[in-house]
Amino acid sequence: MRRVFAVGGILSMFASTLGAFGGVGEPASPVVISEIHYNPAVGDGEFVELSNVSASEIDVGGWSMRIGIEFQFPSGTILGAGQRLVLTRDLAAFASEYGTAAFGQYSGALSNGGETIELADITGGVVDTVAYDDAAPWPVSPDGGGPSLELRSLASDNSLASSWAASTASGGTPGAPNTAETSGSVPTISDVSAAPFRPNPGDPIVVQARIGQPSSATLVYRVDFGPELTLPMADDDASVGGAGDGVVSAVIPAQVAGSLVRYRVEVHGADGDVSVPSAADSIRFLGVVVRDSTRRAGLPAIEWWMEDSVYDDLRANHRFDDLFGPAVIAYDGVVYDNVRMRVRGGQTRTLDHNSWHVEMPAGHLFDMPGLLTTGPVDEFNLQWDAFPVASMAWEIADRIGFSGIDYFGVQTYRNGRFWGAGSYSTNIDGKWRRDRGLDTGNVYKGDGYPALEPTPSPESYAGLLEIKEGLDDDYQAVWSFARGIGAGTPSDRHDYILDHVDVPRMVNYLALIGYLKHWDAAHHNWYLVNDAAGTDRWYLLPWDLDMTLKLKANTPVVGDYLIPDRGALPGAMFDFSDLEAMYFRRLKTLIDEYPLPQVPTQLFGDRFAEAAPDMLADYQLWHQFEKPDVRAEKFAAGVKERAKLFASKTGGTSRKPIPLSQSAERPIVITEIQYHPSSAASSSSS
Repeated sequence: MRRVFAVGGILSMFASTLGAFGGVGEPASPVVISEIHYNPAVGDGEFVELSNVSASEIDVGGWSMRIGIEFQFPSGTILGAGQRLVLTRDLAAFASEYGTAAFGQYSGALSNGGETIELADITGGVVDTVAYDDAAPWPVSPDGGGPSLELRSLASDNSLASSWAASTASGGTPGAPNTAETSGSVPTISDVSAAPFRPNPGDPIVVQARIGQPSSATLVYRVDFGPELTLPMADDDASVGGAGDGVVSAVIPAQVAGSLVRYRVEVHGADGDVSVPSAADSIRFLGVVVRDSTRRAGLPAIEWWMEDSVYDDLRANHRFDDLFGPAVIAYDGVVYDNVRMRVRGGQTRTLDHNSWHVEMPAGHLFDMPGLLTTGPVDEFNLQWDAFPVASMAWEIADRIGFSGIDYFGVQTYRNGRFWGAGSYSTNIDGKWRRDRGLDTGNVYKGDGYPALEPTPSPESYAGLLEIKEGLDDDYQAVWSFARGIGAGTPSDRHDYILDHVDVPRMVNYLALIGYLKHWDAAHHNWYLVNDAAGTDRWYLLPWDLDMTLKLKANTPVVGDYLIPDRGALPGAMFDFSDLEAMYFRRLKTLIDEYPLPQVPTQLFGDRFAEAAPDMLADYQLWHQFEKPDVRAEKFAAGVKERAKLFASKTGGTSRKPIPLSQSAERPIVITEIQYHPSSAASSSSS
């Protein structure tokens, strides 16, 4: 039976619109993927729209969507000339969202991070394929921002990002003409690049792009924070590839060492304009950095640019209000335009050489290949200090299960000049939490004292705990948890902890900060996590491990810190002998696996040798704290002091609570297994 779609429904005919292409010529495929709504802002009404761009009806029976999503069209399905057909993940959600029915429901789901989707005919031959993305040069607002991805012209090459735009209609236009749609052939642009990728002083910079005809192109560029300049881009005998190959180019004059050169390619056609980066992108420029051969080798170099007026204002007036300023950042020649930076930290906000928080523009991720174990990130921290005690501590934390934190020394250059030696640090926010499934629970950052003590009302936690994730916007959940661990009879509190705390995670956390003497983890420098969508248990994650293994003389308030800070949650654990015994047993395994002073000293020493020249240059520039070698001597003394303390407290007695090492022999063995009991045995044991 032929399935023919009626005019007026979600599968409406737009033959008059498509017929206007006239002499432009039809696309290579008679049916094209014309709209993709892969990450709706609300609901579950994601969809894919297909359009018949030919002048004839097409029998699509037996055709299929494959790769990413799967759907097979029933036999006899006819797609008329000019018709659009919509497939969705959820028929009911789609009908509720748009008030009309989609043609069919596919299995699987469109990836929010971009993927390839493909339409195949009854023989399995590819009819059309689109590899969309949620990052530039593709429009980024369709990634959860509300609009769909729309093809700007049904006659254009839909494999090119420049052929797509974000819909101006919230939720897109399934089954109807796209809001960005034109009847002509819109200009396209691809393969934009600059050469050399890392120019030297004196090297002209050649920018090229492949563009669709008929159209013209302009190169817009600026050096550092200078004015925007323009150059015509030509496809002639002098251009890259020679005349008539569709590749246009222009030459930016050579610049001095350390210069930031940013550029944009604009293409102009009778039916519209397009640019790379596009006008809808979160960045306006691509870029290159001119090499500076006078820079010394050393720690990995992160370069950043911020106008002096912005830099001075942030440091003079906004150290404590978290106001961002625009900046540009680069690593190994890769330029990231339009990042945001703000002063960060606690007391270190007041330093001349301060720390910065960096947020990437939407749809763009920062990467340091070979260094970032977690992959590209959407935000990170530039810590003021390259002294490698924190990187040593995070290495040990990673080995015992607190993985996913990259922390290592870097040298930084602002506006082409050495700005100091610091550290790259992962930030436990945004993408980091999503990648680890922590966005489905409640996450808080400790910011004030007494952060987890029982309080008279939930509102008391405002200012003490910063809500980072979850639905506990009125602090009811954490208030109830604090009362459970801190109020009631000892027996009630003990049972509550066993029922609501992730005890193994907490024991591991406490052992880590006890081993490291992470004394700065009282009211802050931790994250509180509630696995609300899973076990509903609570635990702490460590943070900011830079104040570790300090000499007792430098931490007089906390003393030897054999038992970590007795804040509410740690204190609740140590109120009970069985839980305290778990802590000391785990602490002993860390001492055995990572002996002091050998392991911390070795990890620190390897990093210090690499960072010392840059740290000395930093000290000579800023004169903050003590010289690197003096700090290293104090660290070595702190490690030895910790080792001596552990040795003096090992014995398994009340005065020496750290137990002796466990025997390598297994004291308990499995001696009997009833793997398939009879029915009689089962019922008698039940």
